[in-house]
Amino acid sequence: MSSLHSMSSLHHVANRRAGNISTVVSATPASQFQNGALAIRRLHSQMSAQLGAAWQLICVWRQRCRDRAALRSFSTREIRDFCPRETEAEQERNKPFWRA
Repeated sequence: MSSLHSMSSLHHVANRRAGNISTVVSATPASQFQNGALAIRRLHSQMSAQLGAAWQLICVWRQRCRDRAALRSFSTREIRDFCPRETEAEQERNKPFWRA
């Protein structure tokens, strides 16, 4: 009989806690939920901007890789056509993609 009684009291406590939660939710003003939605929109906007900036940086890096690979494929004579100093071309060829 005692186990039945303890189950009944557990059920009563669970119902009371559930009632407290619904009371808290119903007592929360709608403006707090609207502020939360606004915060989520701002966060989404900031994250989108950061992802966009990161994507642009990746595109710049890929272009540098392609340009420097093309520069490495040119002969010395071809390089002299657009760059009078071979040392400049050599420096540009050997730069890593993340350096401007």
